[in-house]
Amino acid sequence: MCINYTEGKCIVEERACKKGEAGKDLAQGGCDLHGEFDLWSADGKIVVTNTGAGQGKPLARGINFLTIDEIAYKRSRRLKVPVEYVLKEK
Repeated sequence: MCINYTEGKCIVEERACKKGEAGKDLAQGGCDLHGEFDLWSADGKIVVTNTGAGQGKPLARGINFLTIDEIAYKRSRRLKVPVEYVLKEK
């Protein structure tokens, strides 16, 4: 099941799921928004991570980098908090 699907909505885009009702049973990777990055709100900042370790309140999980970066930027501007990137080393 898509981990960002709830009650017909995509919490990433905050609107109707792109896949409609099928979204609730959609495997991770079945939507073009899916990827390896998570977004968290923690300690007065927005955290983008691909380490799998969460911290604070989850805002979105398993999203591609371009989408998660855009969401992080918008939320940080709205909340007036910084964005921190906690990424795996290659």
